[in-house]
Amino acid sequence: MTWIWVLREDGLVQVWIGVDAGKQAHHAAAVDVAGRVLWSTRVANDQQAIADLIGRVGADDEVVWAVDLVGCETALLRAMLALAGQQTVYIPGRTVKTMAAGFAGEAKTDARDAVVIANTARMRHDFLPVETPTELIAKLALLVAHRADLVEDWVRTVNRLRRLMLGISPVLERALTFTNVATLSLISAYHTPEQIRAAGRDQLIAYLRRHRAVNAVRVADQALAAAAEQDLTLPGQETAAALAGELASHLLHLHQRMKNTDKAIEQAFGTHPQAGIIRSLPGMGALVAGGGACQMNCG
Repeated sequence: MTWIWVLREDGLVQVWIGVDAGKQAHHAAAVDVAGRVLWSTRVANDQQAIADLIGRVGADDEVVWAVDLVGCETALLRAMLALAGQQTVYIPGRTVKTMAAGFAGEAKTDARDAVVIANTARMRHDFLPVETPTELIAKLALLVAHRADLVEDWVRTVNRLRRLMLGISPVLERALTFTNVATLSLISAYHTPEQIRAAGRDQLIAYLRRHRAVNAVRVADQALAAAAEQDLTLPGQETAAALAGELASHLLHLHQRMKNTDKAIEQAFGTHPQAGIIRSLPGMGALVAGGGACQMNCG
């Protein structure tokens, strides 16, 4: 590979390196003061490959690195750039997409995106530098991002469960609240109107109370009232009921995982030196504050 550098009058090299980030590998490209591509290369997302890439930059060279992601995909790259004392800025993906329209050339590729990122850093100076997060901020960012994934899974699974319940009993689907733990506990064991009627009020209430469900009596009565309105077995009901039970159990597991994650966020945030001050602000709890950390460190 031939590396071409542009010397300034003061003898320092001036170059911008854009990195189109990926999970397994990144694509890096360097441009000079005129926007000409000096080099372009694929770099494996591992320590030695990144070290070799950074090693190409001289100790006295004036270089600006630019990345389009500041999440886990670039954690190793950013840590190594920080350790090497390299200046790095973050260019949001939406900005890269907008800027790409101004550059003629080949269709979208990792190599082209890397050049666009480099040229964007060269042409604009309003991007935030990438700061190395403290251990606490990194922990909060990861926990909040994980919770967001759990919530997304929760919403998707609730919608799937409600759709299955429509194929079992529309009136039962309307009567119950499927984000309610008591409802999910009920459906995990009693999936159809026939099963609910056969169990009876006392058995349903006892079952819900054993599973520490709040409003056990109300949920049992709602389910029984809805079950009494349909004695017709729909086609595919047995399969739908089995799947509904699995989804209800999965949602109960997700609910517990979200509670555990909330507790972990609260505990981590409690160790922040300014936790008391931040909590004193209206609406600023551990989750909101941790979400701010996630926005700064996870893109």
